[in-house]
Amino acid sequence: MPDPAVVAYDPDLVSTLDEQHHHIRQVVYALQATDDVRLAAVLLRQLESLLRPHFVEEQRPGGMLDSMAATAVAQDRVVASIVREHREITLATEAALADTQSCLDGPVADTLRRARAVCDAVLEHQRREGDAFLDAIYAEPGGP
Repeated sequence: MPDPAVVAYDPDLVSTLDEQHHHIRQVVYALQATDDVRLAAVLLRQLESLLRPHFVEEQRPGGMLDSMAATAVAQDRVVASIVREHREITLATEAALADTQSCLDGPVADTLRRARAVCDAVLEHQRREGDAFLDAIYAEPGGP
């Protein structure tokens, strides 16, 4: 356990971590609110890019977790639990991002391909129908 005399409260660090928490929450709330898989993938990448440096900052020597652990022996267990949660959240974020990307590469991509094929067929049909209509308008009565 760090020496409490060595680990001091750092208001700048607290302010930085609080600001990081705010940005992380904004992304989390946006992720919770979306049903769009593409947006979810973007938000998960953004969340991952925020969490990694944030966790490193909290866990660095002399950082927030060292300060917490220095306050009481019971805090050691809390800090260990927080570090474990950092690992679990990182792994869960990576897994969710992989699942999202797999969905985009698989079922969503297939569905979009089929939808675009329908669009192509409709446009081609309309083109042929328009050509046939124009041919009919300009055809000579009783022509070939």
